[in-house]
Amino acid sequence: MQFFKTLATLVTCMSFALAYVAQDLHVSFPSNKGKTSVMIGKVGPELGVDEATPTLVTVNNPNEVIQINFAVDSSDKPFQNTLLVGLPSSNLEMVFEPEIKDNGKLSMYKYKIDLATLDAALLQEAFKILEPVKATLILASSTAEAKDNLFREILQLDLDFDVAPSDSSLVDRFAIKPEIHHVFHPEPKRVAKTIAVIFVAIIIVTILSLLVTWLNSCAAAFDNIPAGANALYFLGFIATIVGFEVIFARYYLGTSIFETLFSSLYLGAPGLLASTKFLRSFGQTI
Repeated sequence: MQFFKTLATLVTCMSFALAYVAQDLHVSFPSNKGKTSVMIGKVGPELGVDEATPTLVTVNNPNEVIQINFAVDSSDKPFQNTLLVGLPSSNLEMVFEPEIKDNGKLSMYKYKIDLATLDAALLQEAFKILEPVKATLILASSTAEAKDNLFREILQLDLDFDVAPSDSSLVDRFAIKPEIHHVFHPEPKRVAKTIAVIFVAIIIVTILSLLVTWLNSCAAAFDNIPAGANALYFLGFIATIVGFEVIFARYYLGTSIFETLFSSLYLGAPGLLASTKFLRSFGQTI
């Protein structure tokens, strides 16, 4: 029984060691030497979850510089190191990147928040809705499990100073925009299927009438069918005529103009060659 308790404790410690933890996290005020630093301590994915609110710091100077320092194990540094400062409820946040210095087994992280550089829209909205500005720390990597990544609100800034009024449209400019919906052009309209079938029927009747007329007038006789190499050209000539009729019939029935053009190109090149050869030889026998 004691063995299983020890094993469970060991597994818990190993899983905790794999999580990203900010050690000795503290807040200092380098622009105000008389202001005492605030110690927050160790912050991790599972640490301090039950706390009611993050540390609240009152700021009286609009030019205050707030510095957040902590250490991370150098052997398992996160890929993403980001501090979000703003109002998440209003979708107004600014991103701050840290200064990182390796110090043996620990890497020292330092974030500097200069209130004078915060966007006017963010400050104006904070005074409008009477909410403190929140600082959220993100330590994460794509290779780590979701439960091991750190995404925690660590600090709240109560701005106790006047803010010059600014254009309220700035808030709307930085807010979430409506979703973009792509509108695609509809398919080109084609003739009604009934009309297309009528045209196809007219084409077929015309072809049959032409063949019957040729046979009755002896313009086409089976004893005049070419032989040898000319027979191949003759078949190519007939196939070209029939092929183009099929292409145009399919076009009337709904085939797109692009497919019709490609089909005509593929049939036209060899058809032109075969038809020219046949008509030259046929003209000499007339």
